[in-house]
Amino acid sequence: FPVTISYQEVVATKSSHAIGKAGELTIQEIIESRVVPWFASATLVNMAGVPHAADFHLTVRSHHGKLVKMLIDVKNYKDLVRLKEVQKLHADIDNDPTAVGGILISLDSHINGKAHFQVEKTPQRKSCINLVLKGYGDDVRGDIILWAARVISTLHPDGRIAEEDRLYDEVVLFIGEINSSVRDAETAVKACMKALEGAKAVRDGLVRRVTGFRMRALEEVEESGGGDSDDVIEHVTTPVGRSQLPDAVRDWE
Repeated sequence: FPVTISYQEVVATKSSHAIGKAGELTIQEIIESRVVPWFASATLVNMAGVPHAADFHLTVRSHHGKLVKMLIDVKNYKDLVRLKEVQKLHADIDNDPTAVGGILISLDSHINGKAHFQVEKTPQRKSCINLVLKGYGDDVRGDIILWAARVISTLHPDGRIAEEDRLYDEVVLFIGEINSSVRDAETAVKACMKALEGAKAVRDGLVRRVTGFRMRALEEVEESGGGDSDDVIEHVTTPVGRSQLPDAVRDWE
């Protein structure tokens, strides 16, 4: 049966167990809503409490018309997912004779020594895909997991070793190119974010200077005893002369 955990429990305990279960629940909901409906036939089983079985078993009908099962393991760590977690999933896949491959999903950190979207082979040459979903919305996460499930169902051994290896090599080459593009995009995004932060800092500085000027103008009005309401409003909101503007505002103009 699916294991659920409330958001309140996660906030209250902040334990690694609660955080891990929350991550599993997130992925379960995404797979059930975005992945399972795509296949002509698919089922997702939560394997909580079952040793050496990963977190989920996803069984789908591949485009070959056969039902294939893959193991899915979810990690919700703040630090790197260690290599031993990768090796553990590989062992679980190989020890399950009905499994054709698997997917390792990291929600909030990178996987040590592994590239995003990396497809690799277990010791028994079953396919396993590493996914790092940090920073993506649930819709994008669903698309990525669906892609991975379709790849695993396509690469499964079915007496077509030569064909499978060729397809595997093509997928690895393609993913390498995608990773390169993703890195370039991340660099561009970081540069834009840095520029945006700089622009916000300039804006905030201008607002502080203009507000300071208006405060001084208000103090002058208060010290002079006030005046006509229209004159007061104009005096405290509109600089009388350009020379009275803060330097940053004059430079901006």
